[in-house]
Amino acid sequence: MDFRDFLFQRIFNPLGMVDTDFYVPPAKRDRAAVVYRLDEKANALEPVPFTQYGLAARLLRGVGGGLISTATTT
Repeated sequence: MDFRDFLFQRIFNPLGMVDTDFYVPPAKRDRAAVVYRLDEKANALEPVPFTQYGLAARLLRGVGGGLISTATTT
């Protein structure tokens, strides 16, 4: 069993963590938090793109993080 399958089978699914994974699928991206930075020239906030969570990684490791969660819906 690969690492991602292990996490889902043994941790995420039993705990009901349906919004935790190593990437954010397109259907859930509108629920991801937006981080902003200050554009000092324009004196305005601009969103910071987080493109690294748009695709599933080829190699999933258990060290150094890499998991992301979206907000749950009610």
